[in-house]
Amino acid sequence: MENSSLRSPEGADSRLELLLGRDALDALAARRVLLVGVGGVGSWCAEALVRSGVRRIALMDDDVVAPSNLNRQLHATVPALGTRKPAAMARRLREVVPECETEEIDAFFGADSPLRLADYDLVVDAIDTLRSKTELALRAAREGVPFVSSMGAARKLDPTQVRVASIWKTDGDPLAREMRIRLRREGFSGDYPCVYSAERPVGGVIPPESAPAGTLRKTVCGTAAPVVAAFGMALASVALRLLLGLPAESR
Repeated sequence: MENSSLRSPEGADSRLELLLGRDALDALAARRVLLVGVGGVGSWCAEALVRSGVRRIALMDDDVVAPSNLNRQLHATVPALGTRKPAAMARRLREVVPECETEEIDAFFGADSPLRLADYDLVVDAIDTLRSKTELALRAAREGVPFVSSMGAARKLDPTQVRVASIWKTDGDPLAREMRIRLRREGFSGDYPCVYSAERPVGGVIPPESAPAGTLRKTVCGTAAPVVAAFGMALASVALRLLLGLPAESR
């Protein structure tokens, strides 16, 4: 029986229904998605998923909206500064689709995370920490949950060079290369799609030891809204394909 409480307001899905059909929209509304990392890429991905028919989404992040996020993160506005990112994103999603069911997980994903990935139909990785990205990929494989991952959107300027490929077949993405090294070290022999950029890195970085006093000590790279948004949209597109049982890459 169709759950009418998960249907968007009259007319909101009409254009998407022309593209996918009502059965596909009903299927998307019934799926549960876990998005880990609600920053630049994750924020654009989350909104694209909900605008495209996903009605149950869990948002996991342990950070707050900061002034440095204003250049690229969808939920980052001046009134939202200081707000936990899952809460800021959930509020925005409900402004688009009021009946959207959001789960806010204000936590960092790590090896000791108690989260059960098998409770979800799809796990979407938009984390910017290499160790957590690796652990999430390994956990998704162990629990048998479909998985899609974003590689590095920093130090890129050209959104037309965003690509989708197997984690084993990316070209020119340093983060993906390091992921492969770590996955092989862990004995991982599976596969999953990822979003990456073929553009060679541009611009400089601020090393952790040069970070301003009182800020998080981590490497800081330049980022541009058009590229970050393109990553998020591509990630959402792959996620929708996986939820509908379609190939991750267009043929």
